[in-house]
Amino acid sequence: MKTVLILMGNESSANGICISRIVKVLSADGYRVLCVAMDGEGSPVIYGAEIVRVKPPLSAKISAWRGKHPGKAAGILFKLLLMIKKVKLLFLRPTWPLIYPVFMRRYHKAAEALFKKHDIDCVFSVFTPFEALWTGHQLKKKHPGAKFIAYFLDSLSGGVVPRFFSKESTRKRGLKWERKLLANADRIVYIKASRVHHERHSAGEVYYDRMTMLGVPALAVPDLAEKQGGEAHALLDGRKLNLVYTGSIALHIRDPEYFFRIFSRLRDPDIRLTLAVPHLYRLPAPYSDDPRITVKNSLPHGQVMALLGQANILVNFGNKLPSMVPSKLFEYMAAGGPIVSTCPIENEPCIPYLTQYPLHLLLREHIPDIERDAAALKKFIHASKGRSVAFDTMRERMFENTPEALVKLIGEVIGYSHSM
Repeated sequence: MKTVLILMGNESSANGICISRIVKVLSADGYRVLCVAMDGEGSPVIYGAEIVRVKPPLSAKISAWRGKHPGKAAGILFKLLLMIKKVKLLFLRPTWPLIYPVFMRRYHKAAEALFKKHDIDCVFSVFTPFEALWTGHQLKKKHPGAKFIAYFLDSLSGGVVPRFFSKESTRKRGLKWERKLLANADRIVYIKASRVHHERHSAGEVYYDRMTMLGVPALAVPDLAEKQGGEAHALLDGRKLNLVYTGSIALHIRDPEYFFRIFSRLRDPDIRLTLAVPHLYRLPAPYSDDPRITVKNSLPHGQVMALLGQANILVNFGNKLPSMVPSKLFEYMAAGGPIVSTCPIENEPCIPYLTQYPLHLLLREHIPDIERDAAALKKFIHASKGRSVAFDTMRERMFENTPEALVKLIGEVIGYSHSM
């Protein structure tokens, strides 16, 4: 039996949900799986994998606390703490993305302790968090017999630009850290949306021939328990036509404003829009009085999956970053329902995937025309009633976006024969 140590962040984050699906396939395929993750409220075991939880940075604890305290006083305190965080980031600009040295030491210590207890064949570091990538690099230096796979669901040198940074400085800092931390990686895996970035900026690096492109491993049939995570009458009104969006809303990445404007043009009182957001989110003032729009904050993932199964139309707010593909897109495809997506930029990263999906509508936000897109959405809603896409169809077309594809690659790196 081969043992894989997965270094990850928050289990309930989008990345964490993707990793839980990978763990499930690894376990089913005969691996022993260990995980180091941020402390949270999850089970000590994911699909049979042992989890060691590490106390997170204070800012992460504050964000989790804010999600459970929606009051005005809590909001004021949260803004104050957010201001302190921004000041801290300003002072730590020279060391970014290493900004939590105490947490990094705790994280590395927990991973090293697992090496002392177990015969580990592979360290699988998931970025984000940065600490997982750094720890994987350090473990490989100390334990060269173990394989080290660096896995980028997000891009370090081509991803989100932090406050006070320029895009160019973020890229330079990210590439500098990649040169350092990927030097001893046996394999580096990145998602397709980052391909152009790495062809431009990584092709001359010594580790480039160890880089492999895969998709986002979220195209998977959810467990029955996930599908039943919420009762239909408690989540959606089955007598209405329900549009559903799930996922975070951060305005510098995705902004729902354009879709709200389109939706407001649909006068049908029987059409509903439900937003399931994993953090505290309030509707902008112009739409807060629309009784057809509902926001559900911080639902358990099982209920989110239930929402996808109950929706008539699945909504995606397009990304402003061309290298960031939301994992929920593949959960949408696995659910099989019609998908509508805004496109705030011409090279919006979801477009190449959605064009392979038979039931999709793209709303060209980068060439805005509210009346045009409202008419297109109305037509799409009625034309797609009762239609769906079989999971096996998408699995065949997009196998690289399944957890099985990534597990197959892990087996190739460590020389393990698969049962798949």
